[in-house]
Amino acid sequence: VDVMPQHPYDDERAIVAAKVRNQGIRPDLVGIDISEYQTVNYTGSEYGGVRMITHTAEEVRVHFEKLVVPGVARVDITDGDGMVLHSYDYDSTAGSESRWSPWFAEPVIRVVSIGSTTSNPVITWIDRYECRNTLVSDKLHLDVNETALVTAEWNATTGDHTILSTLDSVGDLDEENNAIAKTVYVSPSKDPAAIAITTDPESPENGDCVLVNVSLANHGFKPSRCAVEVWNYRDENHTIETPHSFDDRYAHRWTISHQGADFIYVHFVRVSTDVIGDHTLRVYDRNDTLIADLSCFSIDDVWIRAVGDTAVIAFDYNSGASPWGFSVDKYMYSKLLKREDDASLDAGKSGHLNAAWNATTGEHTIVVVVDPDDMVKEIREDNNVLYKTITVSGPDLVAQDIVFQNGDVCAVVGNAGISAAEDVTLCMVTDCYDEPIDSGWLGKRYPHEISRTIHEPDAERMRVHFEEMRMNGYLYIINRSGDVVSVFSGHNSDIWSPWVHGNSITVEAHANDNPLSKFRIDRYEYGFEDAIIDDIDPGESVTLPIAWWGGTGNITAIADPDDEIIEGDEDNNEYSKWVGPDIFIDQKRLSIEWDEYFDKKCEGEDTDINPHGMACSYEYPTIGHECLISATIENRGILPTGEFKVALYVNRSDVDDVEKMIDSMITELDPLKKTTIDLHWTPDVNGTYDVTIRTDPDNEIAELDEENNNRTREVEVYKQRYMGGMLNTYQSGEINGDMIFSLGDSSYLGSEDHPHTSTLTVNFDEEIPDDARIELARLYLYWAFSHTGDDEDEDDPSKSAPLDCEMKFNGAVVPIDKSYTSESFTSMHGTYCYDVTDLACGTDAATMTRKGPCHYSEYKSAITGMGLLIIYEDDSELMRYWIAEGGIAQWSEEERGSGLSPEECTVGALFEEEIKTTMVNATLYTVLPYGGENDDRGKGLNRLYFNDEKWDGAWQEYEGESKITFGEKDVTDYLVHKDNLAGIQDRGDFMIVANAFLCLQYPPDLTVSDISKPYAAVVGKEYLINATISNTANGNVGRFNVTFSVNGDLQKIVAIPGLASGESMNASFLWHSPPTVGVFERIDVEVDPDESIAEWDEDNNERHIVITVVESGTGDAPGPGGSGGGSGGGSGGSENVKGYLMKGTMFGTKGGGTGGEFSLLDYLIRSGLSLAGVIIFLSGYLYERGSFSFRYG
Repeated sequence: VDVMPQHPYDDERAIVAAKVRNQGIRPDLVGIDISEYQTVNYTGSEYGGVRMITHTAEEVRVHFEKLVVPGVARVDITDGDGMVLHSYDYDSTAGSESRWSPWFAEPVIRVVSIGSTTSNPVITWIDRYECRNTLVSDKLHLDVNETALVTAEWNATTGDHTILSTLDSVGDLDEENNAIAKTVYVSPSKDPAAIAITTDPESPENGDCVLVNVSLANHGFKPSRCAVEVWNYRDENHTIETPHSFDDRYAHRWTISHQGADFIYVHFVRVSTDVIGDHTLRVYDRNDTLIADLSCFSIDDVWIRAVGDTAVIAFDYNSGASPWGFSVDKYMYSKLLKREDDASLDAGKSGHLNAAWNATTGEHTIVVVVDPDDMVKEIREDNNVLYKTITVSGPDLVAQDIVFQNGDVCAVVGNAGISAAEDVTLCMVTDCYDEPIDSGWLGKRYPHEISRTIHEPDAERMRVHFEEMRMNGYLYIINRSGDVVSVFSGHNSDIWSPWVHGNSITVEAHANDNPLSKFRIDRYEYGFEDAIIDDIDPGESVTLPIAWWGGTGNITAIADPDDEIIEGDEDNNEYSKWVGPDIFIDQKRLSIEWDEYFDKKCEGEDTDINPHGMACSYEYPTIGHECLISATIENRGILPTGEFKVALYVNRSDVDDVEKMIDSMITELDPLKKTTIDLHWTPDVNGTYDVTIRTDPDNEIAELDEENNNRTREVEVYKQRYMGGMLNTYQSGEINGDMIFSLGDSSYLGSEDHPHTSTLTVNFDEEIPDDARIELARLYLYWAFSHTGDDEDEDDPSKSAPLDCEMKFNGAVVPIDKSYTSESFTSMHGTYCYDVTDLACGTDAATMTRKGPCHYSEYKSAITGMGLLIIYEDDSELMRYWIAEGGIAQWSEEERGSGLSPEECTVGALFEEEIKTTMVNATLYTVLPYGGENDDRGKGLNRLYFNDEKWDGAWQEYEGESKITFGEKDVTDYLVHKDNLAGIQDRGDFMIVANAFLCLQYPPDLTVSDISKPYAAVVGKEYLINATISNTANGNVGRFNVTFSVNGDLQKIVAIPGLASGESMNASFLWHSPPTVGVFERIDVEVDPDESIAEWDEDNNERHIVITVVESGTGDAPGPGGSGGGSGGGSGGSENVKGYLMKGTMFGTKGGGTGGEFSLLDYLIRSGLSLAGVIIFLSGYLYERGSFSFRYG
């Protein structure tokens, strides 16, 4: 089969040629058929159970992707007039669901579903249809081996086509070669398009007759002819929402219509009816054609299209589970302004089309659709639709609010449109529930007629609300003049009658025999005041006072109640509000705003923080501490409350339900005002309490809502935990040696960050002297927040429990020597102490393994770190020490949290015994897990006391990766003679007080207290120089050296084995005087010259004497002591030997030579020596000053 041209365009006359050959052994008369097929995807939709296909081919058939016909239903295929061409029922659709229908020679076919129900729906999924045209159907005589050419003309149309040529010969030798197919694609040549929309006038106003001009063009290369439509679309807000639960039967019909519309589109925000029960949700058009059955659906954001100007939504509930129902927020209507069936455009040409439009207020969309029936297969299909949005100026009245202003109830009406509204009627309406009307049964064996009239003397208009209506007959709404305003029939629920002008309304029912009828009116509304507003400009609002005398009640403001003004949105003209007081307490839980509120309140600051809700001033209230139970109370109504009572009630919910009023106050609130009230409560027993605040407990105020006056909060009252106490003094003592405490490389092992980690290893590397002996080594494990269960597990809540663990020190398992614990509200904290004296060596490792407690597989404890205390003995200074231990958790938050004052959260450590307070260095060491840091309130919320002194912010930073603070404080100046006391106080954060170590170090003070010397030295003689070495401080001292030097040259080193406090010892040196007369010899004595002993005073370790060498016979006796440090004898400065007194003189002879007779020679000598002595003294003094300045200056 060949097609010429090979690549035809649409509407081009092509030649189809089929070459036929008789390959048999006898001539034959052969039937030949050439047909053209085209498959088209079906893009239509069902409407009212009908799917329609329109085409231009000779024949068509439909492909069902899925076809399911229940036993009580059927599917008919009809022509355009409804004549049935073919039917499917349950039996004929058994088997494969995918099938082709027979061929139909009709230009329009309709697939009609009949008998579909919600429980047994008919499913007709059409995915495509196929068109067929016969090009040749003839007979042909062929001799043996004869070949013939059969041709046909084909008016090609755009798309993929199949040309099928088939032969029909009786007794053919080979039936397999009697058909051949060829696929041909026909290219489009036309492209009609909408290119512009203009209006005259360009900015129309309400009521204008607008000329819509449409510009068209054919972008193809062949002439085109097609239909063109011009439409006007507009959205209208329209709110419908069903009740979402039903206790009884419910039926309602909602009609949405727009006069003159060709289509109505209803937008369902939500449909939820997929529950088991007897209920239906269906949508009909104006001809009662069912266009959508949503009876068992769950879908959001769906549009339903109705042909004509009306859509009816019918919802019925009879029994079973209550469906949620549905909600509608808007509808859209469309009007056909013009249809041109034969819009012709030459290739590359343009044209125009005009349509008339009667403009109405609001936003409209003009839509031009070229080839709406898709009859022309085009080069481009995406340029056939063009939109233009036009806003028609006009008012849009909005009933905005009902408020309380300047002592009056007022209605607020605004204009959201783009032009002014004039002579606006505002109708104020209220409702009445006092006189329900129940007709009882009407019909056979019951009255057939009933009439009831409702009268309100001051009413301007009235309407009634039917809770239920089942009328087999007619129900009339009649005005005071006797005119019938409206007629009802059938089954309806929750429906209003139209407004009736005047001060009375009559309901009159006329029922048929069967089935029986009845109705119930549960309330009515009446307009009690009409007001006229002269004008409202765009964007403006008007507030009108209302003469309202009804107290608590429902008021509705209706703008333009009789629809006299054409508006942009007719669905926002009503606003309803209950008026009256409404005392309200929100039920929100404790929040950060409350934290801030209480913080500021307790700090004495004014605050405008008024979070809705109810809160306790303490997060963890405790016995005996007054709490503030606070609540924000609001008047959500629009009338003042007057004075009302607020009361606080508590009851032990874990024991009984006996409620007791604790505190109360009187207050009042204007509309929409709030106040935060504080009521006082001091719990006296721990346990679980229901704490309730009630406003207007005696119901003295008529409110809009009486159910929101009581707010209850469960509060747990705890015993007084987190309080202070005293650390236990584990040991105290006195030793020559030192103390070392270290946290090593401790790190934090928590239950939240490390819930599955069981081990923690800490390494200690401390320098201990080689000759030291470890007197005591103590390992501390600091842990916290240990508990069973979990706060979020209702079946296994948190409960305090001790840490279960194993400790190894340098590889050896060590038992707990001492355990200190304290409990908080739902957790336990503590310190475990281990005696490792026999295992410690200075380079140590401790490994802790958690075993419990656990919640499922997670550890429920926290390890803050470890500490190692070592006391060793050596030749060091005297040390007195006290070791205080504990595990006292404390948390002082007077403003929030525990409610405990800092004074209640102070831990003491008493260091008993009398002490010497002079010549001592005193240091207090403290170990506090969690101390010092607070993420919410800052660092250093604590205080250290020592006797009468105090320091704030003593602990601030954690050590390394641990969560432990370590304190070191010099307390030397604050020691008392007996029973020193330290205090560790929490002032708003959280801490565990574990250790306090007091260390008193008493260093020795070595001095040369005295040096003996001759009064003067005779040349060439030997003299024994004695030095008295004293320890004048409180500390003992071990081995040390004393050196003797002459004129700066070291002459002798004397080793002293040790001195106790207050002891002295002599050191001697044999000195040889030089052979020269008149020289001065300086002898220096120095204690601990290599400074190996730490002393109280290092500046008094040296003393010296100066001796003058004289001739023989003048210097045999001892003289005064030398000068230097210390308190020994000797004159200040350098001292020279002056000689001896003459024999027989009246002067004494202390310190010089022997006494004797008067001798002139001696006298002269002594006189000369006295003068020389003065000179020597002055020289020595100057020499001393220079030497001192050189060494220390």
